[in-house]
Amino acid sequence: MKIVKLQGKIEGVRYKVYLAPQLNKYELDDFDINNSATSGIVVVGQSELGYAAWVSPKRTRSYPFARVYDIYGTSKRVAVIPIIKDEGKNGDCDRINSITLSMMNLLNVYVILAWYTDAEPSSRYPGKITEQQFPIKYVRERIGEIADYHQSALHWNIMHFERDFERVYRLAISEYQAISTRTNIAVHSPQSHMNALKKFMQNDTFNRELFRMMTLKESLRAAKREVSILSHLKEHLTDGDKAIISLENYLGGEYHLTIDEVFEEDGKIVLQECKNTGEGKFPKVADIKDGLLKLILYSNIDTLSREDGGEIDFRVQLKLTGKLKGRLVIPSNKHVIDKFCGDNKLSTGETSIIAALQQEVAYNQTQYQRPITVLITGNT
Repeated sequence: MKIVKLQGKIEGVRYKVYLAPQLNKYELDDFDINNSATSGIVVVGQSELGYAAWVSPKRTRSYPFARVYDIYGTSKRVAVIPIIKDEGKNGDCDRINSITLSMMNLLNVYVILAWYTDAEPSSRYPGKITEQQFPIKYVRERIGEIADYHQSALHWNIMHFERDFERVYRLAISEYQAISTRTNIAVHSPQSHMNALKKFMQNDTFNRELFRMMTLKESLRAAKREVSILSHLKEHLTDGDKAIISLENYLGGEYHLTIDEVFEEDGKIVLQECKNTGEGKFPKVADIKDGLLKLILYSNIDTLSREDGGEIDFRVQLKLTGKLKGRLVIPSNKHVIDKFCGDNKLSTGETSIIAALQQEVAYNQTQYQRPITVLITGNT
């Protein structure tokens, strides 16, 4: 198995979601991000901003994309992302990277870079910390600033990273040292974080292009590692090659993303995201939303080409695998869907997920003229 490199152009992103829940609303002056729902709406005067609280900058932990999906229907979307997440010397330690920023830019999501100011020793895992807390006042201030900001998320994110990245990064390192002292739990070396920061600095100033280049290299290495251990991945990937796609938007910006699988079918290249469960019939709803968020982007690609420049005719698909009999390709007609649900004795909740997927895929491919499908099938 190899990594396929693709290039695409994307003018804008239009999409309507159907699996998002009813969101709780909070007045800005009362908003406590640490004790509120992980996604919701903050009311600022006459404005309403959808927010998604990430608990880690790593995209494969704790379903941050599912939370972004949940707020996608709001007119202004905000993602609060920790710039560093250190779980203690015995746990994981992650930093934000450029692919995360790329996705938020393309989805018109305003990023708030944040840090953790408090935590508790884990009662389950010795040498780790948990219940990490964002600075409430700082998050409120940035949300208020975004409410009054009248340019795109891309412009905000560029300004915010250039203005605040180094300051927030250094605050995160300092606060983790303070948390370590209070909890008596060792954290990762502050010097390792500082060494990473130095790679992003030029003439003693944070350089966004250096950040993009250095963190993209790490992401590409991670993608190659994923390919080398593919048989051990959670996703049930059997259809094609993993891909790196470079997307260029109308402003000339370049964004780099990874795709689970790329393969050819009926004369078209299929860009496929995959979600699998070995426990039940369906992946978790958060897993499904995570995959759908990727499809939002892929379905809005205007042109796609190979590395050698040859243009590609393509479609996009989300593949859901579990303990199921047969296969169902959505959109489909009611008779086919009812038979599949009946044959697999799906619950009311599982049936409602299929109904929402049917609505979402049918609506968006009709509106935006891009073939979009969801494949639901057994994982054996």
